[in-house]
Amino acid sequence: RVIKPAVWIVYLVIVFEILFMISPFAIHFYATYGPALNFLHRWPETAWVTKFYLPHFTETTNPVLNAAHTIGMLLIVGGLSTFFAGAVPIYWAKVRGGGPVTGGLYDVIRHPQYVGLAITGLGTALMWPRFLVLITLVVILFLYTLLAEWEERQCVARFGESYHHYQSHTDRFIPKRVTDRLPRIVPASGAPRVIALA
Repeated sequence: RVIKPAVWIVYLVIVFEILFMISPFAIHFYATYGPALNFLHRWPETAWVTKFYLPHFTETTNPVLNAAHTIGMLLIVGGLSTFFAGAVPIYWAKVRGGGPVTGGLYDVIRHPQYVGLAITGLGTALMWPRFLVLITLVVILFLYTLLAEWEERQCVARFGESYHHYQSHTDRFIPKRVTDRLPRIVPASGAPRVIALA
């Protein structure tokens, strides 16, 4: 009852965005509000705003922002490659009826598919910078975290101690070799963790 209307709403928002961008109203919008948006483009400190997350086509003088499209494409290709590299062993294990997949990318992190999709989402946000894309990315990251926790509880219930052992030498989204060397930025649990993630 909740998912179907939510999917329709997202679909309608995307369709509206596309129809708006190809309509005569978009020309009127840019002709009328373009000068106001160009006000922010006069200074390097605010020019990035007109490149990102405002409905205005412009180029900045910042080479990093101007390279965002290329960087975004590379992230999308890398993210999708990571996703498929994680998906193939999972579905192969389902076909042959084996245990949990712990080799390949899964020897480094427990959820490479989610990491691949998160990287793809980041690339999409760089290639198509809109508030809708940014909000969707943040929501997806939050949902992937919840889904990863749920999946791990299912694996513990199904595979028991062997999965606990697997969890002890891998982290969810970042290789343990990296996280062991970083200071703990996000607390392990409780209200401080929720606040830090927010």
